[in-house]
Amino acid sequence: MTELIGRYVILREAFFRKKAGTPGDPTHVFYEAMLRHRTYEGYLAEVGEKMIDRPGYKKGPTNGRDEILYCRRNARIKDA
Repeated sequence: MTELIGRYVILREAFFRKKAGTPGDPTHVFYEAMLRHRTYEGYLAEVGEKMIDRPGYKKGPTNGRDEILYCRRNARIKDA
C-alpha cells in the first residue's frame, strides 16, 4: 500500500478549483478537501475513507484515498 505522508503541491490549481466548484460532480468533495489541506494526513483524515458513487464509472464507487492517488499518478499533484 502506498504511504501518503507529508505535504503535497497542487500543480493544476485552476483544474482543482473548477472540480471543487462543480457540485454535480460527486468527486467535488475530494477536490475541496485537497485544496483545503495540502497535507496527505489532513486530507485523508477528512475524506480518505469516504466512499462516493460515480454513475458510469466502470470500477464502481471510489474513495478519497483512491482519488488523491489518481491525481498523483496523473501529475495533478506532487509531493512537496
